[in-house]
Amino acid sequence: MPVIPNPITLSGNSIQLFTTDAPGVWTTSFSGPRLFSDAQATIAYGGAPVSGVYFKAPNTPGSGTIAVSSQVGNITIITGFPVAPNYGYDMTPDKLGVVQNVKRDGSANARILGTGTTVRKYKLVFNNRPKSEYLTMQAFWDGHHPHLTFTYNDLWLNLSGTFRFDSTIKIIPLGPSRCNFEVAIAQVEV
Repeated sequence: MPVIPNPITLSGNSIQLFTTDAPGVWTTSFSGPRLFSDAQATIAYGGAPVSGVYFKAPNTPGSGTIAVSSQVGNITIITGFPVAPNYGYDMTPDKLGVVQNVKRDGSANARILGTGTTVRKYKLVFNNRPKSEYLTMQAFWDGHHPHLTFTYNDLWLNLSGTFRFDSTIKIIPLGPSRCNFEVAIAQVEV
């Protein structure tokens, strides 16, 4: 019985276990070391016939395959934010490398020490969400925090950018299967 889901969508840097009933040699069309023998993706798969491997998704969007014997699974990698927030989130435009000093008389001095590029910071809120959405966000955060970047699309401003996580995830359980959570993200200059 095949157990390679087909097709499957994974978040960038996520780790997914693939198994099959009979041992076989596993391959993938993704470049770089992507197949591993352990759940932490630290021990590279050596190519011997086994009944399961861990696949670590690259942190770039794309598509490819994973295969064992005659089974082939199509994989799509997304690096964008996996869950849409509720409206009512905070967004703060800021300028990179700008230092400002306001004096008591109200006059101000400012220097641009960096590029002065406008960037956005968000505190995204997710209200009354199923536990599965929180677990999806937790896996995405685990794979990207503290320094890996991802794409976030602001549907209100119709803007897209490269971001990183700027906080931990704050969770408020509402019951056995629902919760509120929030997370901060900051745009990075590319």
